[in-house]
Amino acid sequence: MDTENGTVSILMHSMKWQYFDRQIPVLSLSVQYPEVTDFPCWKGQDRINIRIRTQVADFHRHASKTLYQRAARDCRASQEQGYPFHPYRAAMKYTVTCRDGGFLSLFRDCCEWTGGESAAAVRFSDTWSLPSGRRLPLYRFFHSRLKYRRDLLRGIFRQADRKMKEQPGFYRSGYRARLRKHFRPKNYYLTPEGAAVYYQPSEVAPPSAGILVFEVSCGRSSCR
Repeated sequence: MDTENGTVSILMHSMKWQYFDRQIPVLSLSVQYPEVTDFPCWKGQDRINIRIRTQVADFHRHASKTLYQRAARDCRASQEQGYPFHPYRAAMKYTVTCRDGGFLSLFRDCCEWTGGESAAAVRFSDTWSLPSGRRLPLYRFFHSRLKYRRDLLRGIFRQADRKMKEQPGFYRSGYRARLRKHFRPKNYYLTPEGAAVYYQPSEVAPPSAGILVFEVSCGRSSCR
């Protein structure tokens, strides 16, 4: 397999847990995550897999401790006051968006449901060099490190302007300033079309709009 241009094998894992308080189910937790397999550069493969397992462990620790304690308290309070209790839920799911051209790029959405209410997902992402297993910054995929931010925002503004013409009121007022303010270079992943830059819920539009994604072309190899 060509470490620069070959594809990489991905094995998806799925795990579920159920947590109880005094024999009452108060929290369910699910995780779907990838594992890089059969890649010639074992050093890069191991670095990536260790990083993903650490992310899974951190999410599991948060849910099984912090979120579980909240769910147990809520359950007991509901029983004492005679209100119905809706078990909490937490889920983390990875999506691989590029595994070719010497790169592995993916994002993970983390979501919590508390008391029957669904919280908006929060997205995180990583892009690695497959041979080395090192994270790659967004500017790495543009010709000019100094001008990439300016050019990116111009492309994002054009897409947002078109959206506002098609659907007036979709974004919050002053959306261009919000797009600039909340632009974070780490919030990106690669796609077959280029790079996808995303914004978390409520940063630019009302929470109901969810995570906003803007795809822009860049000078990297294809991820098809």
